[in-house]
Amino acid sequence: MMGFDYLIIGNAILGLTTAYRLTQADPQAKIGIIGPASRTGSATMAAGAMLGLFGEVTTAHETNQYDQANFQLAYHAQTLWPDFIADLNTQLKSEDAVQIHPHGTFILLNTQDTDHDDTAPYHAILRALQAHQEPHTNVAPQDIPGLHPEIATHTTASIYIPGERSINPRAVIRALETVLTQHPRVTQLNNTAVQLRTSTTDQPTIAGVTLDNGNQLDAAQVILAAGVGSQDLIDTLPLPAGRIPPILSGDGISFLLDQRPLGTQQIQHVIRTPNRTGACSLHLVPGATRTHHLYLGAGNNMQWRTQPGASLNHAANMMHTGLREIGTHLGKAQLLKLNQGSRPITIDGYPLYGACPSIPGLWLLTGTGRDGLQRSPLLSLHLVNKLTGTTPQSPAEQATQAIFNTFAPERLPIRTCHQANSILQPQQITSLQAQLETEPTLPITTLLPILQGRWPADRVKHYLDAARQAHAT
Repeated sequence: MMGFDYLIIGNAILGLTTAYRLTQADPQAKIGIIGPASRTGSATMAAGAMLGLFGEVTTAHETNQYDQANFQLAYHAQTLWPDFIADLNTQLKSEDAVQIHPHGTFILLNTQDTDHDDTAPYHAILRALQAHQEPHTNVAPQDIPGLHPEIATHTTASIYIPGERSINPRAVIRALETVLTQHPRVTQLNNTAVQLRTSTTDQPTIAGVTLDNGNQLDAAQVILAAGVGSQDLIDTLPLPAGRIPPILSGDGISFLLDQRPLGTQQIQHVIRTPNRTGACSLHLVPGATRTHHLYLGAGNNMQWRTQPGASLNHAANMMHTGLREIGTHLGKAQLLKLNQGSRPITIDGYPLYGACPSIPGLWLLTGTGRDGLQRSPLLSLHLVNKLTGTTPQSPAEQATQAIFNTFAPERLPIRTCHQANSILQPQQITSLQAQLETEPTLPITTLLPILQGRWPADRVKHYLDAARQAHAT
């Protein structure tokens, strides 16, 4: 039986950055990383990825303390990226070095938003930029390179944010893997964890993990960073139902394109819309290492559990949206690959960070939705500080210490209603309240599938009832 000081479940961005930070903070520690090499369905591997924070702002960031706290994490994480990548590159060959894309982001307000009364997020972005004195300019839509939308969905206003850049997530994963493979105290296991093992005492503590091949691994500390796969492992714990908010799946797809056929109309900046009610933005991200590559993504199809593959309807809708809102010239690009990824999103829409007091030795780093990569330098640093008892050093660490307690794993669902008001009618809210026997102060990502008949209301009600009971004392 193999034993480790730290065992990390999950080999995507959060798992690997945590392992990397641990090698720096505790060089003699024996570290295990569990995860299939294919990373099928990984949110990281299907991401663009935008290193944006202002582009993710909605009106909720102005009125809701939890969204404000989430924004602060993103704001301070952004400051860590240059040094994080520079440090990583010192341990790589020059040809393997990771690059942050040099160009910024255009945010579009178009008639698709104005026709659906969905303009508020755009103006919230502007106010956030002004409040934080972030450099930005208002740009005439005709001055955006590569933007040629249909008249029916033309852009009416746009913002350019030079500091909102992007990175190739696959390049970051490869770089982290390369560095960790070279470390003599790190073991990467091409397996899937199927059970979290605990001691049999009255106060269970973490003991290790059982793998899909039947092997058991011992560990004093286990970090669960397995994305949507985290929920199946949480279900193996001796915890009361409802103790931890369940992790759902925001299934999304993206296209990797070769844009050389676009000639002089190739896109060299991130182009995106604000987040739209109940979904994410339409976004195009140019390649950071191969300039002719282009990433096209949109949509967020919520599932109680992730579904393999991607629907033809979802793919067709994304193509249609991209061609209409960016330009029909995109149709000339060559489709290289369709990516499918599942974002871990909790039932209340907020992440799960930190220790599980009921199971000493167990730590969670999941529920990040589409924000895991952007925040990974800060999230991993915070967790490693807690694991090793290290005093926070950087301004980003010091400024965010208290915020992490807000999103502790063992909690009642955070109750907010801000996302629902814009598209749900009062009678719908009243009906949901009767069904759930509680105020339906859950995010629209949770409420909509119930209204659409895709999730039975009693499944959500069962969790809410269990959570109240589990946290009654």
